[in-house]
Amino acid sequence: MELARGETLIASLSASGLSDSIDAWVKQENNQLILGREPFGRVPLYWARIEKVIWFASQLKLLLPIIYEPSISIPGFYGYTCFSYVPTPLTPVENIFAVPAGTEQIFLEPEI
Repeated sequence: MELARGETLIASLSASGLSDSIDAWVKQENNQLILGREPFGRVPLYWARIEKVIWFASQLKLLLPIIYEPSISIPGFYGYTCFSYVPTPLTPVENIFAVPAGTEQIFLEPEI
């Protein structure tokens, strides 16, 4: 992944384990936090906002301890019962979201 001027790569993850292949990334650019995934969605990327802090993880279960009282996401459950999968950006857990494949989720500084 080539970074633009002013961007800082905070974390990256590769499904193959090769350092030249980045499947999910977290970077900072100016006053923005950017979470992203490659188009094929080989690696999931989840996020949750607790007050002004953005938490992120590649496994949903790693975010569960930060949610005060985890509960089932009704829209996520509905999506699962209709389509046999939970459509992104929804997840089975309320207040935890997934970054869709091939996109970047951008958080501006006033939001975080």
